Amino acid sequence: MLEFITLSKLLKFGQVLLDILIMAIIIHYALRIIRNNARTIQIFKGILFVLVANLIAKILGFTTVQIFTETFMTWGILAIIIIFQPEIRSVLERLGKSSVFSTQSTLTVSQRERLINEIVESVTQLSSEKTGALITIEQDISLADYINTGTSLNSEVSKEILSSIFVVGTPLHDGAVIIQGNRIAAASAYFPPTDEWLPSKYGARHRAGIGISEVSDSVTIIVSEETGLVSVAHEGRMSLISVKELAAYLHKTLFAQEEEHEVVKPEVDKSEEKVSQIEKEIRQQQKEEMETNRIIKQFSKSSQIDLPVKKEGDHDGER
Repeated sequence: MLEFITLSKLLKFGQVLLDILIMAIIIHYALRIIRNNARTIQIFKGILFVLVANLIAKILGFTTVQIFTETFMTWGILAIIIIFQPEIRSVLERLGKSSVFSTQSTLTVSQRERLINEIVESVTQLSSEKTGALITIEQDISLADYINTGTSLNSEVSKEILSSIFVVGTPLHDGAVIIQGNRIAAASAYFPPTDEWLPSKYGARHRAGIGISEVSDSVTIIVSEETGLVSVAHEGRMSLISVKELAAYLHKTLFAQEEEHEVVKPEVDKSEEKVSQIEKEIRQQQKEEMETNRIIKQFSKSSQIDLPVKKEGDHDGER
């Protein structure tokens, strides 16, 4: 049997395996980039739907459907490229900027612990003081273009530096801080705001935080200067989080260490839910008061009509 295994066959087999491995890596990283953009996902869903419809039409012999899908596949791809040119360009840019090893993956365990502790302590202070902040942590996709829009720092991440940067009135407070590895790469950086609709209570920081998460795999922490509430933006989505949960979230998202760090489920800060509940109760109370006033008015009106006014003569007659 060994005589059938030749060097040329082994080389051919290795070539096939390497070819499959390269394609798997390309598809894996392409999907990681694509999934962050909702419109890009819709493009690929549409293309996949047409391919499946074409295959089914061929199997079942639906000639008209087959002609339509093949025509779409011939000319529709060109139309998609023209219509969705900005999204396609964004995907290609992100693919070119992505790297196999992120700056976070090169950190030691102690460096990771210190990084997260300093960030959490800083966010806790900023939240308690209601100081607005925007902190972005770079992962696989490079943020070099956005670092160039701000002021280069290249300093260690510390609670004191992060907290002082966002103090109102300081030169660097207006903008984002970008963290590469365990270093503050830049402050006062500019991010493109999201085009998605957001409630009016969310300001420019929240829009910028979601915007950068749509074009990169970074993790962004946003502190509201009005309420002090903390939000995190990742993969085009933003959610509220308590400062107690922040450390566990960063461990899980940045270093995939959910098992190594026991995630305690504290009570989530539900300030916004409480405000909404209070507003709902006030509206309900107002509604009840309006209904009560309406009933009183109707009763008063009916009383004036139905109850006759007794005259003096009637009393005399009764006597």
